[in-house]
Amino acid sequence: MEAALPGEASRMTHLFTPLQALLITAPTILLGAYYLRRSAKLGTFAMLVFLVSIAYGLSVELLDIRTTETYFYTDLQLMLGSDPNWVPFSVGVSWAAILFVAMTTSDRLELPTAWRPAFDGTIALSLDFVMDPVASASVLVPQIGGSCADAATAPFGGLGMWTWCVPESGAVLWYSVPLANFTGWFLVVGCMSAAVRIARGPLKAERRSWPAQLAILVVVAALAALAVLCTAWMYPRVLQSPLAQYAVLFTLFLAPIVAVIAMRKRLSFDHPLDKGLLSLPALILVSETGTFLVRGIDRARWPGSAVLIVLFALLSATLLLLPYLRRGTRTA
Repeated sequence: MEAALPGEASRMTHLFTPLQALLITAPTILLGAYYLRRSAKLGTFAMLVFLVSIAYGLSVELLDIRTTETYFYTDLQLMLGSDPNWVPFSVGVSWAAILFVAMTTSDRLELPTAWRPAFDGTIALSLDFVMDPVASASVLVPQIGGSCADAATAPFGGLGMWTWCVPESGAVLWYSVPLANFTGWFLVVGCMSAAVRIARGPLKAERRSWPAQLAILVVVAALAALAVLCTAWMYPRVLQSPLAQYAVLFTLFLAPIVAVIAMRKRLSFDHPLDKGLLSLPALILVSETGTFLVRGIDRARWPGSAVLIVLFALLSATLLLLPYLRRGTRTA
């Protein structure tokens, strides 16, 4: 892939035709509308949570791109910001939808409230372990400190819906993705889940007028975003060892799973199967796993890399299906 000429938009930020971009983002937008409709049926507070979550996801992405310049998006239409410091609107919808799915899942399991944000983060992380190696690409750069959208080196990895700027030395990768990204996924969903639960619980937002609900949600979402961005800034500076980064990531990922196993006798697994709720995770897991296998992504490390993607897809599906393991014994 050639570098862009000075003054021209980088080709890496314009990989797809408008039709291709529409085909990529339309399912997310449509499912987002479905989840918004479901949240509206639950009440004003739930609907506002979904809408604020869209703004939260977009804000975190825009601020992260502008401050760290460690990745950029290709043009997927309905972009917020300017090339290359822009974010697709569909990404904000995706964050809100994943949060809605994760929080509904942990609520149905009837986990202790303190564990629910962590489990929500684990669900999101399990999806991204499958999605990011397929959807994103990476490009090697001498050092981080400016957008690599016009880098002369060829990208490697997945499809390039977004591209990571990877230092030539010292990078810790999962497939072609910087490991810090996955910790970020856990924090983005976990912090917002905690913020919403604080607003719903101690702050009693649901009992207030809708303007008050909105104000409370905006404040707690801003605090959640601040926590995520501060952690993203500190993470590579504090954890420079690959072993330390892996240890932190998989401790975050596995601790909620171990907690669920330990508390299994107290949890609820008897809900009717909710196919609508599971639509977006099913789309992600099936399409990304299928694309990985069909396109032969990370071919140099096959069959191990392919087996690992399939195993993580199965693990993610298992986590999402936990509330329905004994389905049919409870009415909807």
